[in-house]
Order: sequence, then C-alpha cells, then structure tokens
Amino acid sequence: TAYEIKECDWSSDVCSSDLDYAHGNIHGYDPDLHAVLDSMMREGIAREIFPSAQLVVLKDGQIAANINVGSVKDLQGNDVPTTQDHVYDVASITKIAATTLAFMKQYESTKGFNLDAAIGKTWPEISSENPSLAALTFRELLTHQSGLPPFLPMQQKSIKLGAKTVGCELHESNQQGTLLPGENDNNNTQYEISLGQCLENRWKDSAWKWIKSTQPSADKSYVYSDINMILLAKWLEQKNPKLWQEMISGDFYRSIGMANTCFQPLKNGISPHRIAPTLIDSLWPRGEVRGIVHDPSAMMLGGIAGNAGLFSTAMDLAKLMYILQEKGHSHKTGTFILKPATVDLFTKVQLGPTKKGYRGLGFDKPNGKEGNKANVFEGAPNSLFGHSGYTGTWAWSDPANGITFVFLSNRTYPTELNKKISQQGFRGELLKAVYERLDIVK
Repeated sequence: TAYEIKECDWSSDVCSSDLDYAHGNIHGYDPDLHAVLDSMMREGIAREIFPSAQLVVLKDGQIAANINVGSVKDLQGNDVPTTQDHVYDVASITKIAATTLAFMKQYESTKGFNLDAAIGKTWPEISSENPSLAALTFRELLTHQSGLPPFLPMQQKSIKLGAKTVGCELHESNQQGTLLPGENDNNNTQYEISLGQCLENRWKDSAWKWIKSTQPSADKSYVYSDINMILLAKWLEQKNPKLWQEMISGDFYRSIGMANTCFQPLKNGISPHRIAPTLIDSLWPRGEVRGIVHDPSAMMLGGIAGNAGLFSTAMDLAKLMYILQEKGHSHKTGTFILKPATVDLFTKVQLGPTKKGYRGLGFDKPNGKEGNKANVFEGAPNSLFGHSGYTGTWAWSDPANGITFVFLSNRTYPTELNKKISQQGFRGELLKAVYERLDIVK
C-alpha cells in the first residue's frame, strides 16, 4: 500500500509523513529523478527565483522526490534552512484544496444538486441584495465564466476611505512586543493583517459589502476571477457552516493525515517560527507578512476566503492531491472521502456556458497552448488537474500517469515584484523533468 498507517509524533522530524518512499521499486521509477530535481531546485535558489521552496513528487502514491531548498527567515531575521515542516501560504491553491473540495462534498451530499441553478435560489442574502449576482450559476462561478472582474482593489479602496492599521497583540508571540500586557488585544473589535498590526472589524464588513454589490458583465467569456471563489465559499459558509469550519480549523485535513493545513495558522496552533514569510508590505505598514494571508482580498476579509488563505506543506498537499488522483480514496482512512464520479466530473474539461472552456470545475487544466503561452508546459497531458498560486506555488495530479506534483515557495518575499518564477517558466520545467525522467514524455 502507498500509505503506512501509524501514529505520528508531529513535533518530531522522524515521522513527518504517512507516505512511503519509492526506493526505486515501482514501475517506471528513475533513480536519477531526485538528483535532477534537487539540482534544478538549487539552481532556482542560485538564480534568486525564490528564497525557499519545498517539492514533493509521488509516483503511484510513493515518494519519488522530497526536496527542501533555501532558507526561511525566523522571527529574529536569521536564515534557517528550509525543512519539510515549514508551512507556506499556498495562495490560490486554496481554490481547489479548500473551496472546491468543500463544494464537492456539499454537491454530492445534496440530492439532485443542479450546477446550472442560480446561486440566489439557496442564498437569501444575495437574492434580496443583488439580483444580477444572485442569477449567476454554480457552473459559471466554477468555470470562471461568470462575467465578474478578476478582483476588487479593496486594500486601495480602504486606504482612500481612511482605513488605518493599529498596533495590536491578539495571540502569544515570541517577538519583542511594543504593547503592554492587555493593551489592544481585543479579538472582538479588530482583526490582524500582519503580526502586530490590526484593522477595525468594520473594514472586513465593508470588504464583503463591496463584493456583494459587484455587478457581473453580460459578457460571460472566460475571466479568471477571485470573486467567483470568494462567493462560492460564502455560499458554502451559510449553507453548511460546520463543513466550512472544519476546513478553516484544519479538522477536516487532520482526519486524512494532513496535520499542517488550515486557515489562520497562528490561531490554529502553528508556531510563527515554522511559517515562511511572504512579503514585506509597503502599501500599508503591515511590515513582514507571516502567518497572515498575503492576498489582499482574503486579508481584507479577515484571512478566511474562498480564493486564498490556506496554509500547508508540500507533503500535506501531496497527500490531498493523491487522494484526488485515487478518485477520492484515502488509504489513510481506508474510505472514500469523495465519490469517484464526483472527482471525475470536477476534474474533467468543462466547456462551460461559452463552450470554449479548458478548465475543470474549480480545477485548472492544461490550456493546450504552445511555448510560454502554455500554463503548465507545452504538450502537458490533458489528464493533469490542479492549480497554481501567486506566492509561487503549484499542485498537480495526473491519474493516467500516476504522478502527483506539489511545489511550494515564497517567491513574493521580500517583494512580489520578483516574477522570475513565471517569467522563466520554472515550475513547468520542473514538472516536465518529472515526465521526462519517468519515461512518459519523449
């Protein structure tokens, strides 16, 4: 079996995975693969594409590569070598690993669920406030053919309206705080946008109000939009609050052997020392962003949103992507967490309302384009499904070829102006090397 079921002491490095190493004993395994990928990852550090990164590759559910490179700055500013236990802001991988996943569970537990139904039919708040938004269908949101814009510039809008950050201390921190004990530590009136910086709760409410009042265009052409996934998660939250809360707290992930995955990691027991910082923010005096979501929309919404906010490790995400590769079957629990038909439906190409789509429902797919216009790599098999993330992350599964690929980095640190990762097609080169070494792409 690909999983070894045993109790883990997650505080130690000894037992940090319930996946087995391949040790060269699986069909098509190339013993040089690890060395080739390790060299490419180190080259990525040398070329300053990212300061730290994790890579996990599974072949038929067994670990063919587990590589950690670079260093993560600790709270005192010291460089600590990257380990597989460092936790990353996975950015838009949230869209599949939390929002779409929870939606799939809701879809299959609801008898006769119609993906072409208007969201307002089961969402009184939206149907009464914004009829044009309420008329959008689940399929339009999931295929990014809704007519909604890519995002709303909520951070800039708040600043124009006078939003000011204030010093705060909402949880234990090993940083030398400037606050006296008990000073400005009220969780009920404010929310954190970085370690030690808060906004009043009214700005969270304003952000949601602005999203709710967005008017979709009549043109339903494909436009990748964060708002689609923010709306889906908000719909889920009111429809099945228990399910969405299990995603936020990490309880759902822990049930399938993912001990380092949740939203708001600082509130959910993950030490800031283990979290890779994603940014030094100059738009607001957020300072270093660590353990608080990098994405401005998700940050304005309080760190929990359908488009971003999930934190994880490459090993954790590899377990989830492998479950999806196995059509919903978890070797850890010995059960199906999703029905195979559900996984098949959501991960296959959906033409969508425009009949021109190439993506799945929530999931990204190879766009079939050539050269640097290819979103994965030119000639990538269409059996792949997954997602990318702005912070420099990638998660893909390929059931036809038995490949699971998860790459996490904090390429946005210290500045998101470092766009070498996409300019140089680094992640695509890594994944292509996996296929070449596993004798699948000639």
